[in-house]
Amino acid sequence: MGVCVCVCYYQIVRYEQYADICAEIVELFEDSEAEHIVLCGDFNCRSDSQFSGLYTDLINNLNLVES
Repeated sequence: MGVCVCVCYYQIVRYEQYADICAEIVELFEDSEAEHIVLCGDFNCRSDSQFSGLYTDLINNLNLVES
């Protein structure tokens, strides 16, 4: 199975911090040698929220599966 990393996260609700945290998550994924990474938590990103676009970009850029 290989190495699996689990990241549990609660997202902040300030736009600038949200963008910074998303960038840190991308960096974590890119720097990790793990075969599997589970990213879970509360991203405060309803489809009508100001964070929806950032969240969608995060999901798409990392080829994540949302469930």
